[in-house]
Amino acid sequence: MTAIARTFSSTSIDRTQSQTRARTPLEALMLRYINGDDDQAFVALYRRVMPSVRRVIARRVSGAAVVDDLVQVAFMKAHVARERFEPDRVRTDGTVVAWYCAIARHVALDYIRKESRRRQREVLAQTQEHMAAMQMPDPEPTVETKTIEREQKVGIVRQVREAVARLPDNQRQVVELHKFHGLTTAETARRLQIRGGAVRVRAHRAYKALARYLAPERQAFAA
Repeated sequence: MTAIARTFSSTSIDRTQSQTRARTPLEALMLRYINGDDDQAFVALYRRVMPSVRRVIARRVSGAAVVDDLVQVAFMKAHVARERFEPDRVRTDGTVVAWYCAIARHVALDYIRKESRRRQREVLAQTQEHMAAMQMPDPEPTVETKTIEREQKVGIVRQVREAVARLPDNQRQVVELHKFHGLTTAETARRLQIRGGAVRVRAHRAYKALARYLAPERQAFAA
Protein backbone atom coordinates (compact mmCIF):
# COMPACT_ATOMS: atom_id res chain seq x y z
CA MET A 1 0.00 0.00 0.00
CA THR A 2 1.38 3.43 -0.94
CA ALA A 3 1.87 6.26 1.52
CA ILE A 4 -1.00 8.31 0.05
CA ALA A 5 -3.39 5.37 0.22
CA ARG A 6 -2.48 4.73 3.85
CA THR A 7 -3.11 8.40 4.64
CA PHE A 8 -6.65 8.40 3.22
CA SER A 9 -7.56 5.08 4.88
CA SER A 10 -5.74 5.44 8.22
CA THR A 11 -7.80 6.45 11.26
CA SER A 12 -4.99 7.37 13.63
CA ILE A 13 -1.29 8.23 13.65
CA ASP A 14 1.06 8.10 16.57
CA ARG A 15 0.87 11.51 18.33
CA THR A 16 4.60 11.65 19.04
CA GLN A 17 5.47 11.01 15.38
CA SER A 18 2.96 13.65 14.25
CA GLN A 19 4.42 16.29 16.56
CA THR A 20 7.94 15.44 15.41
CA ARG A 21 7.00 15.73 11.72
CA ALA A 22 5.17 19.01 12.32
CA ARG A 23 8.46 20.61 13.28
CA THR A 24 10.15 19.37 10.09
CA PRO A 25 10.34 21.94 7.25
CA LEU A 26 7.93 21.17 4.42
CA GLU A 27 10.84 21.21 1.99
CA ALA A 28 12.45 18.26 3.78
CA LEU A 29 9.16 16.37 4.01
CA MET A 30 8.51 16.95 0.33
CA LEU A 31 11.93 15.62 -0.67
CA ARG A 32 11.55 12.52 1.49
CA TYR A 33 8.09 11.93 0.03
CA ILE A 34 9.28 12.33 -3.57
CA ASN A 35 12.29 10.07 -3.03
CA GLY A 36 10.24 7.47 -1.18
CA ASP A 37 12.75 7.39 1.68
CA ASP A 38 10.17 7.91 4.43
CA ASP A 39 6.59 6.67 4.21
CA GLN A 40 5.53 8.86 7.14
CA ALA A 41 6.77 11.98 5.37
CA PHE A 42 3.60 12.24 3.33
CA VAL A 43 1.45 11.80 6.44
CA ALA A 44 2.94 14.89 8.02
CA LEU A 45 2.98 16.72 4.69
CA TYR A 46 -0.71 16.00 4.15
CA ARG A 47 -1.73 17.18 7.61
CA ARG A 48 0.05 20.51 7.19
CA VAL A 49 -0.89 21.26 3.58
CA MET A 50 -4.46 19.91 3.50
CA PRO A 51 -6.12 22.91 5.27
CA SER A 52 -4.78 25.29 2.61
CA VAL A 53 -5.82 22.95 -0.20
CA ARG A 54 -9.29 22.66 1.27
CA ARG A 55 -9.68 26.46 1.54
CA VAL A 56 -8.70 26.90 -2.12
CA ILE A 57 -11.37 24.42 -3.22
CA ALA A 58 -14.06 25.57 -0.77
CA ARG A 59 -13.79 29.15 -2.09
CA ARG A 60 -14.83 27.90 -5.52
CA VAL A 61 -17.08 24.91 -4.85
CA SER A 62 -19.99 24.56 -2.44
CA GLY A 63 -20.98 21.46 -0.51
CA ALA A 64 -18.82 19.86 2.18
CA ALA A 65 -19.04 16.39 0.66
CA VAL A 66 -18.00 17.66 -2.78
CA VAL A 67 -15.12 19.64 -1.26
CA ASP A 68 -13.91 16.55 0.61
CA ASP A 69 -13.93 14.52 -2.60
CA LEU A 70 -12.05 17.21 -4.53
CA VAL A 71 -9.43 17.51 -1.79
CA GLN A 72 -8.65 13.82 -2.25
CA VAL A 73 -8.62 14.26 -6.03
CA ALA A 74 -6.15 17.13 -5.67
CA PHE A 75 -3.78 15.06 -3.51
CA MET A 76 -4.05 12.11 -5.86
CA LYS A 77 -3.14 14.33 -8.82
CA ALA A 78 -0.27 15.79 -6.84
CA HIS A 79 0.92 12.29 -6.03
CA VAL A 80 0.90 11.34 -9.72
CA ALA A 81 2.72 14.56 -10.64
CA ARG A 82 5.15 14.57 -7.69
CA GLU A 83 8.17 13.81 -9.90
CA ARG A 84 7.57 17.10 -11.76
CA PHE A 85 8.04 19.05 -8.55
CA GLU A 86 11.30 21.07 -8.71
CA PRO A 87 13.03 20.75 -5.34
CA ASP A 88 16.00 22.90 -6.39
CA ARG A 89 13.68 25.92 -6.53
CA VAL A 90 12.11 25.32 -3.11
CA ARG A 91 13.20 27.85 -0.51
CA THR A 92 10.27 28.15 1.92
CA ASP A 93 7.32 26.16 3.23
CA GLY A 94 5.09 28.53 1.29
CA THR A 95 6.46 27.27 -2.00
CA VAL A 96 5.36 23.71 -1.20
CA VAL A 97 1.91 24.93 -0.15
CA ALA A 98 1.63 27.03 -3.31
CA TRP A 99 2.41 23.98 -5.47
CA TYR A 100 -0.39 21.98 -3.89
CA CYS A 101 -2.79 24.95 -4.02
CA ALA A 102 -2.16 25.41 -7.74
CA ILE A 103 -3.19 21.79 -8.32
CA ALA A 104 -6.26 22.33 -6.10
CA ARG A 105 -7.33 25.34 -8.17
CA HIS A 106 -7.13 23.29 -11.37
CA VAL A 107 -9.16 20.50 -9.77
CA ALA A 108 -11.87 22.95 -8.62
CA LEU A 109 -12.07 24.72 -11.99
CA ASP A 110 -12.21 21.42 -13.83
CA TYR A 111 -15.11 20.33 -11.61
CA ILE A 112 -16.94 23.62 -12.22
CA ARG A 113 -16.53 23.27 -16.00
CA LYS A 114 -17.82 19.70 -15.94
CA GLU A 115 -20.80 20.66 -13.78
CA SER A 116 -21.61 23.56 -16.11
CA ARG A 117 -21.56 21.28 -19.15
CA ARG A 118 -23.71 18.73 -17.31
CA ARG A 119 -26.32 21.37 -16.41
CA GLN A 120 -26.32 22.67 -19.99
CA ARG A 121 -26.98 19.15 -21.28
CA GLU A 122 -29.83 18.75 -18.79
CA VAL A 123 -31.40 22.07 -19.79
CA LEU A 124 -31.03 21.20 -23.49
CA ALA A 125 -32.63 17.80 -22.96
CA GLN A 126 -35.53 19.32 -21.00
CA THR A 127 -36.02 21.98 -23.67
CA GLN A 128 -36.06 19.39 -26.44
CA GLU A 129 -38.58 17.28 -24.51
CA HIS A 130 -40.76 20.34 -23.97
CA MET A 131 -40.62 21.32 -27.62
CA ALA A 132 -41.40 17.76 -28.69
CA ALA A 133 -44.40 17.72 -26.35
CA MET A 134 -45.65 21.03 -27.78
CA GLN A 135 -45.39 19.68 -31.33
CA MET A 136 -47.29 16.47 -30.62
CA PRO A 137 -50.46 16.29 -32.72
CA ASP A 138 -53.80 16.45 -30.95
CA PRO A 139 -55.30 13.03 -30.34
CA GLU A 140 -57.82 11.89 -32.96
CA PRO A 141 -61.34 12.70 -31.71
CA THR A 142 -63.51 9.74 -30.89
CA VAL A 143 -66.72 8.89 -32.72
CA GLU A 144 -68.71 10.16 -29.76
CA THR A 145 -66.85 13.48 -29.81
CA LYS A 146 -67.43 13.92 -33.55
CA THR A 147 -71.13 13.13 -33.10
CA ILE A 148 -71.52 15.68 -30.31
CA GLU A 149 -69.68 18.36 -32.31
CA ARG A 150 -71.83 17.68 -35.37
CA GLU A 151 -75.03 17.88 -33.33
CA GLN A 152 -73.89 21.12 -31.75
CA LYS A 153 -73.19 22.65 -35.16
CA VAL A 154 -76.58 21.50 -36.46
CA GLY A 155 -78.25 22.98 -33.42
CA ILE A 156 -76.47 26.32 -33.87
CA VAL A 157 -77.41 26.49 -37.55
CA ARG A 158 -81.02 25.73 -36.71
CA GLN A 159 -81.10 28.43 -34.02
CA VAL A 160 -79.61 30.98 -36.39
CA ARG A 161 -82.00 30.18 -39.22
CA GLU A 162 -84.96 30.34 -36.86
CA ALA A 163 -83.78 33.72 -35.59
CA VAL A 164 -83.27 35.01 -39.16
CA ALA A 165 -86.75 33.85 -40.07
CA ARG A 166 -88.15 36.14 -37.37
CA LEU A 167 -86.67 39.24 -39.02
CA PRO A 168 -88.70 41.57 -41.23
CA ASP A 169 -88.46 40.55 -44.90
CA ASN A 170 -86.21 43.45 -45.96
CA GLN A 171 -83.71 42.66 -43.16
CA ARG A 172 -83.96 38.89 -43.64
CA GLN A 173 -83.14 39.17 -47.34
CA VAL A 174 -79.99 41.18 -46.62
CA VAL A 175 -78.78 38.66 -44.02
CA GLU A 176 -79.49 35.65 -46.24
CA LEU A 177 -77.71 37.12 -49.26
CA HIS A 178 -74.77 38.46 -47.28
CA LYS A 179 -74.22 35.68 -44.74
CA PHE A 180 -75.69 32.56 -46.28
CA HIS A 181 -74.83 33.19 -49.94
CA GLY A 182 -71.65 35.23 -49.40
CA LEU A 183 -72.62 38.24 -51.53
CA THR A 184 -70.84 41.54 -50.97
CA THR A 185 -72.70 44.71 -50.01
CA ALA A 186 -72.62 45.95 -53.63
CA GLU A 187 -73.86 42.61 -54.98
CA THR A 188 -76.63 42.51 -52.39
CA ALA A 189 -77.67 46.04 -53.33
CA ARG A 190 -77.86 45.12 -57.03
CA ARG A 191 -79.85 41.95 -56.30
CA LEU A 192 -82.39 43.85 -54.16
CA GLN A 193 -82.21 46.93 -56.43
CA ILE A 194 -81.49 49.30 -53.54
CA ARG A 195 -78.61 51.57 -52.61
CA GLY A 196 -75.54 50.26 -50.80
CA GLY A 197 -76.28 52.55 -47.88
CA ALA A 198 -79.73 50.99 -47.49
CA VAL A 199 -78.12 47.53 -47.41
CA ARG A 200 -75.83 48.59 -44.56
CA VAL A 201 -78.71 50.13 -42.60
CA ARG A 202 -80.86 47.00 -42.97
CA ALA A 203 -77.93 44.75 -42.05
CA HIS A 204 -77.16 46.80 -38.95
CA ARG A 205 -80.76 46.59 -37.76
CA ALA A 206 -80.93 42.90 -38.58
CA TYR A 207 -77.82 42.02 -36.61
CA LYS A 208 -79.00 43.99 -33.59
CA ALA A 209 -82.26 42.05 -33.65
CA LEU A 210 -80.41 38.72 -34.01
CA ALA A 211 -78.27 39.60 -31.01
CA ARG A 212 -81.45 39.80 -28.95
CA TYR A 213 -82.91 36.57 -30.36
CA LEU A 214 -79.85 34.38 -29.98
CA ALA A 215 -78.08 33.25 -26.82
CA PRO A 216 -75.05 35.35 -25.77
CA GLU A 217 -72.58 32.82 -27.17
CA ARG A 218 -74.16 33.18 -30.64
CA GLN A 219 -73.69 36.94 -30.86
CA ALA A 220 -70.52 36.45 -32.88
CA PHE A 221 -72.77 35.78 -35.86
CA ALA A 222 -73.69 39.45 -35.91
CA ALA A 223 -70.06 40.57 -36.10
